[in-house]
Amino acid sequence: MGPGPTLLALLLAAGAAPAPLPAGRWLEPAEVQGRCGGSGLATGRVLTYLPRGYTASRRWPLVVALHGWNHEAARWQGLALGALADRHGLVVVAPELGTSVFERAFYPETVQAWGSAPGACWIGEVVLPWARRTLAVDQGRARTAILGYSGGGRGALVVAARYPEFAFAGSLSGTCELGALEEETGEYLIHERVFGPRRAFEERWRGEEIPFGSAALRATRVWLAHGAEDPVVPVGQLERARQLLRRGHPGLVATRVPGAGHTDAFWRAQLPPLLEALARALSARPGGRAVRP
Repeated sequence: MGPGPTLLALLLAAGAAPAPLPAGRWLEPAEVQGRCGGSGLATGRVLTYLPRGYTASRRWPLVVALHGWNHEAARWQGLALGALADRHGLVVVAPELGTSVFERAFYPETVQAWGSAPGACWIGEVVLPWARRTLAVDQGRARTAILGYSGGGRGALVVAARYPEFAFAGSLSGTCELGALEEETGEYLIHERVFGPRRAFEERWRGEEIPFGSAALRATRVWLAHGAEDPVVPVGQLERARQLLRRGHPGLVATRVPGAGHTDAFWRAQLPPLLEALARALSARPGGRAVRP
């Protein structure tokens, strides 16, 4: 990211009309504070992308983008998410989530917490309201989406299932069923560090599963893609999600990609069709022009 004013600095002129914000670029990280999940005042950082042509005089579709486990929000820059936001006229907010597994809560057995507030409520109750207060984005569900890759792919489905604020959810290479993870695999172990051992806390693990039957997720368009040769999150996770979502779910897309793994190359290749589907769902078009569905 190049030098430039922070988002908060641009909004400090009390009583004055907001000045046009930089367009077609990632802003410097903003510090966000809030409470959720029984935490005290928690603090996190969020990267924001304002698409080409952005002005504060209209309301833009909003996308929450969740990075993978132990990655950084800046990873989205290398995946060319900004260029796709330009193409479709989308404002993107990308929270820094470290090692979150988008937990509902922290527990006495939690030995690796990403921050002081659980990941799922941090997105649904702090980051999303912050974005709607701070940015010139549409306030409604119909123009709000969430997506992610790897751990963030699971996170996108968790948050969309628990918070009825998203018209579209996209997941790349995400874990969809915790109970299917084999013990001692890396994907199992990162969850065990938050939930404790599954054999000792089976009910807790079940409570942390994605509630695929929730009213919120049933009303959300879901787009999934998974590499058939993924060595980190088995492709069977995609098949299980397809089974759980199939009945009565509007607009489900679930794609198994032959020969693909758990890599930046796979995510970069899948983001264009994902964003195309997202833009259609949110009635967005290049330049941020809204069209009738």
